[in-house]
Amino acid sequence: MARTRLLRLLRLAPLTLALALPLSASAHESQAAASFIFGRTGGNIAPFSVTIARNGHLSARGPVQLAKPDAVVSPAALAGLLKLAKAEKFFSLPKTVRCKQTPPDFAASFVTVSQASGTKTVTVHGDCQPGFSQLYAVVSAVAGVA
Repeated sequence: MARTRLLRLLRLAPLTLALALPLSASAHESQAAASFIFGRTGGNIAPFSVTIARNGHLSARGPVQLAKPDAVVSPAALAGLLKLAKAEKFFSLPKTVRCKQTPPDFAASFVTVSQASGTKTVTVHGDCQPGFSQLYAVVSAVAGVA
């Protein structure tokens, strides 16, 4: 009798685990919700900005094209972007970085990350911050900037 019950429990274990994991991942993703704004400012070229809202909806301002304007970024992708921002030490970067050898008429790139604990914007004039450049490239790709 005990052996039969144990076998039933062992058969149900994978199903229980399969059902529990997506629920815990969804709960974690909703806690990690963040919004992102990125774009270009200054210099002698028109500025633009793209917003990925907390709900994943995209919006753009200025001369920028979204590959799929009606697309929605998934909660998993938003959580991944936030994880990348932390891995690239985005929140430790100074607000403004001016890279040497960058002409003053070049536009600067910026990324803003908003989460429950606050908002941080970093603007980089040039290409001397590899972590920032990586985050900018990935956020841009996720948003589908053409």
